Amino acid sequence: KCLTHFEALCSGPCLWGEDMFLDQCFQRVLMVDRVNDWNLLSEAHCDSKDWKECDNGAIAFHPFKTVSGYRDCLRNANYGALPKPES
Repeated sequence: KCLTHFEALCSGPCLWGEDMFLDQCFQRVLMVDRVNDWNLLSEAHCDSKDWKECDNGAIAFHPFKTVSGYRDCLRNANYGALPKPES
């Protein structure tokens, strides 16, 4: 539903990242109300100074553009609810 809507709106694929696509899909197409909780996401563009450390109590960290950066984050967050990899 969202893909069809935005491809028509943008005359092809919209040049957004996944975060903007989901935000716009929820609000404009699915009519989901946004509830802001600024303590859930630790993100580079939301005034978080320590998002790369992944140990500040947030439940999500963004953005990681490399696999190694993402793996470092998982390790620092003690893997959260994910199973730890076998050594």
